[in-house]
Amino acid sequence: MTGRCRDGRRHGRSWLMLGAVWLGILALGCNQAPRAGQQFSDTGQPRAVKTLRLGATKEPKAGILFGGTSTGAQDPALTLHAGLTVYDDQANLLPRLALKVPAIEDGDWRVGADGQMELDWRVRPNIRWHDGTPLAIEDFQLGLRVIQDNEIPIRRERWVGFVSDIRPIDDQAFTVVWRQPYILANASGPSDLAALPHHLLGKLYEAGDKQAFSNGSYWTQEFVGLGPYRIREWVPGSHLAALAVDDYFLGRPRIDELVFRYFTDVPPLIAAALAGEIDVIPVGAMKAEEAVTIKRAWEPTGAGTAIISLNGLRVLYFQYRDPNAPWVRDARVRRALVHTQDRQTLVETLKAGLTTVGHTVPAPDDPVYRLVEQRGLPRHGHDLRRAEQLLAESGWSRGPGGAYQNAAGQPFTIEVRTVVVAPEALQEILAVADQFKAAGLESPIFQVRQGAADSSELRAKAEGVFATRLDDTPDAFGRFHSSLIASEANRWLGQNVWGYSNPVFDRMYDQYLVTLEVGKRQGLLADMLKMAADDVLFMPMWYELGLLNSAFRKGVHGPGPVKTVQQESTWNIHTWDVD
Repeated sequence: MTGRCRDGRRHGRSWLMLGAVWLGILALGCNQAPRAGQQFSDTGQPRAVKTLRLGATKEPKAGILFGGTSTGAQDPALTLHAGLTVYDDQANLLPRLALKVPAIEDGDWRVGADGQMELDWRVRPNIRWHDGTPLAIEDFQLGLRVIQDNEIPIRRERWVGFVSDIRPIDDQAFTVVWRQPYILANASGPSDLAALPHHLLGKLYEAGDKQAFSNGSYWTQEFVGLGPYRIREWVPGSHLAALAVDDYFLGRPRIDELVFRYFTDVPPLIAAALAGEIDVIPVGAMKAEEAVTIKRAWEPTGAGTAIISLNGLRVLYFQYRDPNAPWVRDARVRRALVHTQDRQTLVETLKAGLTTVGHTVPAPDDPVYRLVEQRGLPRHGHDLRRAEQLLAESGWSRGPGGAYQNAAGQPFTIEVRTVVVAPEALQEILAVADQFKAAGLESPIFQVRQGAADSSELRAKAEGVFATRLDDTPDAFGRFHSSLIASEANRWLGQNVWGYSNPVFDRMYDQYLVTLEVGKRQGLLADMLKMAADDVLFMPMWYELGLLNSAFRKGVHGPGPVKTVQQESTWNIHTWDVD
């Protein structure tokens, strides 16, 4: 009995010691940090890291914020930062940093008898910068100072001059004071009334060295934002990797890591997608014809899909800087020039029939289009005889060989210029110039090299027409306002690149910007569109397919079509998922 008792006690101590060892191992395991990239499910079990690979051609070398307004240029800002509001895929305005979108009927959007306007913004609680610092009202105040500082080399919208102050209400709310009403005052993306981290940038800005401030590494590889992802690694010319922010104020993103791979051209980008090396091509890279390539390759087998969307109106902007240019002196000449263009043939040959000829900015399914039609929208079709009549009325007649010349024997010369971002851009200006030549005009072409240091100046100094897009957005006509004319004084960054100046148009646009009632505002826009069509303010060509196209493989959930007003795929990337 005694021996059995001794044996029993010995075995009991052995089991206790073994249990202690196991508890120690478990405790050690619990206190160890997970392996890099390791994630856990709701049950606490390790799971595979979800990584999404995106392919792009626009690396944000100029900075995450204020990097441009072209299609796809703001994707990094929406991924790594956030604005007060965001547009969804149906162009509905939604709150993002803000708790709600200010509205006149709610009393947080007010217009005073003196014409000043105030908007109250209340931000969501518990928003933190990527370094853990809480968002503060002084971050928005610093952002306003920066975007209003003309010594900071960023492109500015006209509304920037309308804002006079940001006044704190409490720690979570502030009032933006506007000098005058503005129809888009309650819309503010990450680069608009931008929040900038005062704790990181305040002293640098206040030191007064604007060059050091503008060239600082914060804007690129050391960016700290408020978005759903934060930079993990950025290898210029190769890729940018971003990790999900665990305490993102809208909830941790479902995908753990994003890898943006940068391609110097679209063909290798598409080849990488078809080879399974990337999962998503966001908007901003592919033309419609290129998206069709992926669509035809993927959709028959269910391997993925491509989305093609219209993106404003393709136009030829007239250069108005030379008062002696024939198209500046006489609207009949501008109408004649439209009549020389066989736009239907251009659509069929240059765009493979994927779009239609356009006569005004809104598409035919837009309510504003119907308002312009009710006002008598003119359609200047291909008609060389009518072109000849209009030119004759303006003092131009055919000389030897059929070429147009004025009374002094000078030929009619109109240059066609654009930024050549791809062979198709060159084909477009060659085709337009050929039609001008076929009508009896001299028409040289001028190619602006993409990325040229003087690109903005070369746009402004075109000597005829410039081929580009006119967005279908509420404030797009601001680029014709005389207060925004690009010049050497503003480093050629003014929105009105073409030098158009018309006091009547300025007054119409100014009234439009302060008309907050939607029906009246749409009527004013229709009036401006009718005036633009009558006077041929620009040459409408076709509804632009542009770069508002995207593609994603099977198993990726979340990407979808976007509207012109929101030209970025990643507006909701925190909700995306991948199998």
